Parts: sequence; structure tokens; C-alpha cells
Amino acid sequence: MNHLEIKYIGHSGFLCDTGERFLLFDLFRDQHNILDGGLPHDGYGMVLISHAHSDHFNPRAFELGVPGRTVYVMDSGIVAPESACEVKSVSPGDVLDIGRISVKVFGSTDEGSSFLVESDGWSVFHAGDLNDWYWEEESTPDELKRDEDLYLQELGRIPGGMDVAFVPVDLRLGRHAARGAQHFARMLRPGYIIPMHMNGRPDPDLFEKALNPTSSGTHPLMMAEGDKADLIKP
Repeated sequence: MNHLEIKYIGHSGFLCDTGERFLLFDLFRDQHNILDGGLPHDGYGMVLISHAHSDHFNPRAFELGVPGRTVYVMDSGIVAPESACEVKSVSPGDVLDIGRISVKVFGSTDEGSSFLVESDGWSVFHAGDLNDWYWEEESTPDELKRDEDLYLQELGRIPGGMDVAFVPVDLRLGRHAARGAQHFARMLRPGYIIPMHMNGRPDPDLFEKALNPTSSGTHPLMMAEGDKADLIKP
């Protein structure tokens, strides 16, 4: 059996542990002190940063790495501090294979990149700010359609069936907060879909109602900041 431990650090930040290496996505704040003991596996793994927005990129992430063991993969729009670790600057369309971790880089409907990462039998997608930003009160119908079409086009470039997907469910969008997650589940059918970018205000009812029932076979998994989830598959 393969195990994947997921810890929700905060906002859009997640720590995934395959048992042999880690994947750290979009560290912003660590109010629950999940990283106080440093990175798992003596730093053997990868830190991924989707874009330069301050709620996704914390320069402190570069203080955690262990030279020769930790690899940083960051969107090309980020100006990073000096690091003794290996740092890869990427853009949508890039593909990396580093040790037993592979990364395919996709686009965003805001800024930066999104990542599909495969390691130790698990495939994990982190959307960054890729979302259906359906600002109903601020946009015309034509603008809403244009923006949603761009989101759907980007989803069409991503291979489906990943084990886990972290996707924005931003409550500032009101009744449309989970609209992007619904499209994602319908088109890409991840095993688990986990909301993020909730601005510290998780709404389990909104998320679960939006995804349940779903014909995609996707399991919605609600996590509060500081929570841990253990996933298992054959």
C-alpha cells in the first residue's frame, strides 16, 4: 500500500510526504508550526512556488532547504534570494525530471504557474492561482464568459486522473466560490480535490454541496489550516 500524508500549512500552502521525500507547495504562513522542526527526510524533496504574490511566496522557504537534497522549483516571475540549494526557474510548458520527482508546468488565469507533480507513485496537482475567477459583480457577461473560457482552455491542457488536486475556493467570489472546483472535478476527475485559498474562512457546506453528488468519482476533502490527512492506495 502507498501512503501520502498531507498537512495543510495555511492559505495555499501544503506539505505532502510520500514516506521517502516531501513536496512543499506555496508556503505563505505557518501559524500551526508545522515546519518548526525543518523539512521532512533531512530535506530530501522539493519546494514549489507557483508565483510571486505575497500570499503564495514567502522568502523564508529558502531558509529551510538542505544543499544537495532540496530542490526549489519556482515560477520565472519570482526573484528569489540567494540559495546554496538547486533552484529551477520554470514557465508553463516546461517539464522537469529530478531524481524520482517529475514536474509538468501549466499556466494560470491570474499570475504564474500551476504544477502537476509525480513522485513515489503519487500524482499531485497544485493550481496556484489557476481558477475560474468569476467576479459576477465586477465584470460584464462578456468578460465573465471570456475569463471562464480561458480557465476551461487551460484545464484542457492538463492530463486528468491525478490522485490529489489542490484548487482555489475563494469565498470572495460568493456563490461562485466553488465554480472552478466544479469544472476541475468534471473535466479532470482527480481522486481527491482539496480546497485552498479560502482566505482563512473555510465553508465546508459550500464546498461539499458544490462537489456532492458528483459524477466525476472525485472525493471532496475539506481541510482546515493545521489539519493532516493520510491517503492510501494500492
